[in-house]
Amino acid sequence: MPEAQVQAILDRAWHVGVRQFDTAESYGTAAERLSAWLSSSRRASESSVVTKVPLGVAADRHRIREACLRFRGVGSLAVLTHGAPSPKLYSEFAALVGECGAIPGVSVYTADEIRSLCGVGVARVQAPMNVVDRRQLSAANAAGIPFDARSVYLQGVLLDEPDVAESRVAGGGRLAKAVRDAAHRAGISPAVGLLGGALAALGPRDRLVVGVDTPSELDVFVHAGSAPAELVRAFVSAMAAAVPVSDIPPGLLDPRTWKR
Repeated sequence: MPEAQVQAILDRAWHVGVRQFDTAESYGTAAERLSAWLSSSRRASESSVVTKVPLGVAADRHRIREACLRFRGVGSLAVLTHGAPSPKLYSEFAALVGECGAIPGVSVYTADEIRSLCGVGVARVQAPMNVVDRRQLSAANAAGIPFDARSVYLQGVLLDEPDVAESRVAGGGRLAKAVRDAAHRAGISPAVGLLGGALAALGPRDRLVVGVDTPSELDVFVHAGSAPAELVRAFVSAMAAAVPVSDIPPGLLDPRTWKR
């Protein structure tokens, strides 16, 4: 992405009220660009950052320190493993992150992974969640762990036209059609319904993680945050009735398993 577009997205995000930013050491130059913007705009102290490191460097003191120092001066920093570590590895990782004054956590995929880590002191967890599938959120809530919900659009499938969604993953067309039908009945846009439904499910310590490609895509956050609660509830209820999670093949909700 051109640097000018990066700057425009971050400036627009700040303008609409975003103060928490999510990145990772493995996202190309994203962490460097975010750090540079926070520094040049003098907004670091007013911001919270979540960054992630690969499991392969979770016990590497130098790499952990490097990731933390990149965001020196931010109001709050959380460092997560990109994947589910063993209890021993997480203990080593958490100690290194703690030395840097940051909050340790994990970025995982499944509710079982979250439950398996509940007893090792995970301070924050990031995992997929959308209005169809909240099992990961429920697992984090049950353990009292703050939750960062990602993939609320299911890699964009939930916002695709049904035929496009079906071409990406078998069964995706049904989900995309259900989103459109539910949004139409509720009188809101599909994106607002999906974001508003996710926001309504999260607690005060939880966060919503959404990626954008253009500054204008951030405007949906404003609309989702101000959407009437009754319309969001109507959308969520229509989705629950149309596609109960128990009727959905597990692979459909896990992009790692998609064949096409």
